Amino acid sequence: MFDDIVYFSSLLVCISLGGFYKKIENSEIKRNYGAGLGLLVACLICGHHIYHTIFLVWGNIIIIKCCDKRFVHQISIAYTWTYLLYLHFNLTSTKYVLWIHQTMALRLVGLAFEVNMADRSKMFQRGLSSSKMPIDDSNGLSSEPSILDIVAYSYFFIGLHKGPYYRWKIFNDHFNGPFGTLGDWRIVTEQKLKKACLYTLGYLLFTLKYSPQIYYDDNFYVNYGTDHRFLYNISQLMRHFFQCHIVLMLCTSVATEAGFGVYPAKCQPLPGYGPSVQYSFLKLVSACSFLAWTIWYGPKLQQVILSATLWVYVHLESEYSKLYNPVGSMKLSWDIGFSIMRLFCLIYLTPCFIISDTTIMLKYYNSIFWMYHIVLLSLIVVAVIINKNKEDLRL
Repeated sequence: MFDDIVYFSSLLVCISLGGFYKKIENSEIKRNYGAGLGLLVACLICGHHIYHTIFLVWGNIIIIKCCDKRFVHQISIAYTWTYLLYLHFNLTSTKYVLWIHQTMALRLVGLAFEVNMADRSKMFQRGLSSSKMPIDDSNGLSSEPSILDIVAYSYFFIGLHKGPYYRWKIFNDHFNGPFGTLGDWRIVTEQKLKKACLYTLGYLLFTLKYSPQIYYDDNFYVNYGTDHRFLYNISQLMRHFFQCHIVLMLCTSVATEAGFGVYPAKCQPLPGYGPSVQYSFLKLVSACSFLAWTIWYGPKLQQVILSATLWVYVHLESEYSKLYNPVGSMKLSWDIGFSIMRLFCLIYLTPCFIISDTTIMLKYYNSIFWMYHIVLLSLIVVAVIINKNKEDLRL
């Protein structure tokens, strides 16, 4: 409970300081203020575990500054993801501490990818590289970030709590462009905070009415049928939805209140990416110059089941689309069928988000006979048979 208070209080403090931060005119002072506030937030949330963030940051600084730029992104992701793996096995702390480390890891690895892409672009322009560069990326990094730049980017308070991820270019443009100071973004922040209040109300109502602790109660598996146990996931899915959107609204409110990541509408900016259209004051970005947003959930059985099931379902849906190639009026029917399957998949996988105890999670899925996995297995067998029949007909 204390950790929850610290986490959400720090979020509200960052939102309230956004207006003051926005008024700072000197870009260097502004950057140092944002990095200092982020470091303070990290210290409050991580406590004595703050030294892990130092190892993450300085390890990547050494990699980016000293390693061959052709392989810097590979070395960075190997080091950072290995360190995160170590934290998941050895760090006994709250999820909020892990969120801080995950956010910083994404920024650092993403920066390494941008450095690599900038180096590839320079080599391509000089004719020293045989690799293809289908999109001009000469503007990815105008200059390599200094050590202080990397530290400031890693600890910058906007998005530090749990995203959203933004690449180095957005961070750099924030201090070199005037767009963040134009207009009043308080209206957008107020709208986000109102949504956060509504999500909080929904979360509290669902928590009071449908407690997740029922999964740990033996009576749940004795007094209720399989259908009830499966459908109970709907309430937990809604509760999880409200919880995620509370954090999302508060985290993005920090950015809007500070005027961060603002570009003219005609640049067609993409979230976390920046402008996607070339104009005289902004250059075209390479769509492959940064690491896509990834959440490192942790090496738990819940996440293995979650990722494996989703991977199988996505490929299975693609396979059936190729087999039948629905068009016209039949396309609507297939789309409805796929939507229903996706919904059932989401409901079925909800315990992977909610139940932290692996034993209880397995007990739950045993109680509903792993029904969705059986359906997927049946669909795989049917797809194999149909493919084999089509091949026989071709012969």
